[in-house]
Amino acid sequence: MVDGAQMIDEWQTVGEEFEPEKEFVLDSLEALKVTADPTRLRVLESLVEQPLTVKEVAKKLDIAPTKLYYHINLLEEHGLIRVVKQRVVSGIIEKQYRTRAYSFNVKQAMFDLDASGDKNLTSLLSVIFDATRDDIKRAFRKGLIKPTEDDPDKRNAILFRTLTKLPPERLKEFEEKLLGLIKDFNSFSDTAEKEGLLDGCKSYGLTVALFPLADDLPNKRTTIE
Repeated sequence: MVDGAQMIDEWQTVGEEFEPEKEFVLDSLEALKVTADPTRLRVLESLVEQPLTVKEVAKKLDIAPTKLYYHINLLEEHGLIRVVKQRVVSGIIEKQYRTRAYSFNVKQAMFDLDASGDKNLTSLLSVIFDATRDDIKRAFRKGLIKPTEDDPDKRNAILFRTLTKLPPERLKEFEEKLLGLIKDFNSFSDTAEKEGLLDGCKSYGLTVALFPLADDLPNKRTTIE
């Protein structure tokens, strides 16, 4: 038994040794809403590789620890993160958290064509695009993104929206190429780690949306980049 006032330096594993699940399905609006927050999404991402305390997460995200406790508690309450280790320091229990899974997917049945399906879709779009917007703004403020850079060799970001018309067979062909590129993008970190090149790597984000339009396109249209 541990005396609550005793200083303890070693972490104690809570339950069995924990490894995140390969995939976890979000099957409720409440869980989806919890992830539909850029800060909480960053917390989830920060806990993928290794267990961290709230203070360690705060340092990694450059956020005051007091502003993270609410988000951490909400994520734990909905089973999206879990306590994997803990220790007592001067009578206070310090915890290390780990994300529930490496990948979070949304149950397809949540997008039925009714009022609840519309709300669920709105929450999902918030998860993806609010986080992307937040990441881009923070990178811009730190001078990492230079949207006015004309030299392609110095450009380090692509912000692009375009519309087109595609026959079904060309759409399928394009989807396969796009998914292949996304797979390559996701595997870069693992490849760099195996080759011992991680120290020279920089972090990048990728957001993709390919979808049919509700309105038919004119032959001439506008591209934004």
